[in-house]
Amino acid sequence: MITDDTYTKAIINTARVARLATVDIECKPHLVSVVFVYDNDHDFYFISINEKTK
Repeated sequence: MITDDTYTKAIINTARVARLATVDIECKPHLVSVVFVYDNDHDFYFISINEKTK
């Protein structure tokens, strides 16, 4: 049986790019494409942060 957590990880691990969304104080949305990697040993996702436009 596939649990929700397993299903979610399967979807995320097949993606190459994610979208990070925030809003400012005026409720204007801001979306940024980010690349990420999963650390299976520690069960963490890491997102690189830099000034490059994706």
